[in-house]
Amino acid sequence: MNALIPYRYSRSSIFHLLAFTLLLPLLCAISARCFAQCCPPTINPGGQPVSQTVNQGQPATFYVSVSSSTTPTYTWYRNGTFLASGLSSSYTIASATTNDVGTYTVAVTNASPGGVVSDGTATLTVHVKPYIVTQPASQTKLITSNVTFSVVAGGTPALTYQWRFKGTNLAGKTLSSCTLNNLTTNNAGNYAVLVGNPYGSVTSAVAVLTVTYINLAAYQPPGWSDKIVVSTVTNTTTDSSPLTTTNTLYVDFALINNGTASAGGAFTNQLYLDGVLKISPSLGGGGFLAPGFSVTIKDYSLGMLSAGDHTLMVRIDSGNQINELDESVADNEYTRTITVINPQVPLLLTPNGFVSNGFQLTVTGPPSISVVIEVSSDLSVWTPCYTNTTDPGGWFVTTDPAALGISRRFYRGRLQ
Repeated sequence: MNALIPYRYSRSSIFHLLAFTLLLPLLCAISARCFAQCCPPTINPGGQPVSQTVNQGQPATFYVSVSSSTTPTYTWYRNGTFLASGLSSSYTIASATTNDVGTYTVAVTNASPGGVVSDGTATLTVHVKPYIVTQPASQTKLITSNVTFSVVAGGTPALTYQWRFKGTNLAGKTLSSCTLNNLTTNNAGNYAVLVGNPYGSVTSAVAVLTVTYINLAAYQPPGWSDKIVVSTVTNTTTDSSPLTTTNTLYVDFALINNGTASAGGAFTNQLYLDGVLKISPSLGGGGFLAPGFSVTIKDYSLGMLSAGDHTLMVRIDSGNQINELDESVADNEYTRTITVINPQVPLLLTPNGFVSNGFQLTVTGPPSISVVIEVSSDLSVWTPCYTNTTDPGGWFVTTDPAALGISRRFYRGRLQ
């Protein structure tokens, strides 16, 4: 039978056991540190931050996935500039703007020396809906001139433009500016532009185009008897009557600007007599004639005219000082006919006595004028008996057959 032999601990053995027990935790700590120092973090396959595109105002988040023996620290950069550092493996932009556009990288570290920077870059692209920076401005232009409307807009990607007139698209007007040439009053109205890109559109404020015009027209000022006044004396704006071949005739005429724009510079107001230009004064004096204002030419002498009808015509700006196309209507001519007669002479009835068919009279008076011969038996009741027109010499002969057999008969004449 085996006998148990008791183990006898020596003092030295007890010392060695105690020493091993005390050194064991220290050896374990050294082993863990060595393990940590040997293993920097690594980015997992497919764990790189990914490029992305968002609309302005939307959130954007970049992620990174790593393996690490100890807790890693993440430091995020945009275009090489520090953004944030901490324990989060993601970086979020709550509301992206164009200021956030760029390339994003992340550096990952742990307790081991060194660390890792992501071996790629993630790009953020921010699309911006169109917006207006400078609105098109309202303008006032003279008829037949040109006008350009412009807009300054922003947004990405590239913008498109469509100009509209009274809400209707203008063909071919697809740039940031819109030019209209040779304006007419039909071009007056509201203009706007639609600015767009694939991510939205915006319509500009309305720009109002006002098209003004010059309208010079013959004019009859208050108190004048006509637009063309003819008199035998100066300093009057009322016609004289009759106009005779022995009078010097004076003419007054006027023009007014019935338009909405001022007539600048010099313009003409021509007077024609029987188709012949008599006077063409330059008016305006380098200044302007405002809408509703008028100018007059007074007491222009025509001299003495021959007997008969004469045509006077006022023609405004016919010297092309102002383009007639600039005016609203062709009302810049006015024509008037006047009649000039020989000086009035007394109407005289001369008896020639009885002839075979009655009592004969010679009538003299103004030339080419109608005369009525009247008869009476008592100088109180007068009865017309004959009407005739004097010849260019101012006379005619008439015979009264009813005078035969009558002892007393009176005659008189009157102009008709």
